Amino acid sequence: MKGIIYIGIFFFSFQLLASNEIMGFGSNPGNLRMFIHVPQQLVNSRVKVPVVLVLHGCSQTAKIVEKQSGWSDLADKYGFIVVYPEQKKVNNPMGCFRWYDYDDKELDEVKSVYQMLDFTERNYKVDTNRVFIYGLSAGGVMTVHMLIRHPEKFQAGACLAGGPFKMSEDGGMAMLQEMVFMEDQSREEWKRSLKEIDTNQTFPRLILGHGKKDPLVNIQNSFELIDQFSILYHMDALEDSLIMNFEGNPLIEKRIYRDQSGEEKIQFYLIENTGHALPVDPGEGEKQGGKTGMFAVDRDFFSTYYIARDFGLIDD
Repeated sequence: MKGIIYIGIFFFSFQLLASNEIMGFGSNPGNLRMFIHVPQQLVNSRVKVPVVLVLHGCSQTAKIVEKQSGWSDLADKYGFIVVYPEQKKVNNPMGCFRWYDYDDKELDEVKSVYQMLDFTERNYKVDTNRVFIYGLSAGGVMTVHMLIRHPEKFQAGACLAGGPFKMSEDGGMAMLQEMVFMEDQSREEWKRSLKEIDTNQTFPRLILGHGKKDPLVNIQNSFELIDQFSILYHMDALEDSLIMNFEGNPLIEKRIYRDQSGEEKIQFYLIENTGHALPVDPGEGEKQGGKTGMFAVDRDFFSTYYIARDFGLIDD
């Protein structure tokens, strides 16, 4: 009997130690999968810790974004939980989150991601004042949708190579065309895109990253996203600080946007000579990490580290 109990405890612990799939996290109207990474040192901890939701891009999986981004490695080092929603091919053959469908599909996937967070908060020791969300490409746009539809749940969010909420009034393929050929739009147009949203709410801080040579998601999408969120923040869309050669890297430019009180609301990393890819910096240094692969390139810039620092997960 003792052996059976021991095996049971070992199995339960193993489930918590790695990024394992969670079944039955909710009604799951969007038909998504949920994976979670809980660092070993947090398994029996009574201390409430932060949570980061990480959403992959098209043609990716939770496992791929976990490996390339390095989020789980940072979680092990700095002590926080990571949740990885994953799209199913039955929903979208390319594995894209369906942010572009202005119907129940988009809302259902938002609900599923919300349920994953709710499950995590109910079943783990979570500091609900330190919840963050991060997404790449299609996952980045879904991140924007989560920030706008559920601003009360997040302290900040990061969108890499993504775009605005409801960037086209038509949805569907028109949205995909907008991502490639996005043009400068007026503030009034972005106000119309937010007509169903209560803009008097407090919205989370926004962190952006975009390759200047992105052929799939034009970098103009990020500038339009700044315009859109400046409406939510009740501020202008003009940069207040510009840092060239960020951290001594000539490829990285950082722009900072502040509200009228001087609080940083938007941080924008622009990456030279980079297309539709996640910038990483493989290595063993303190500020190094991530893995190269499809949609992940070595730019001597471990973007995940700096985003985690901007989230407040790393004290520098």
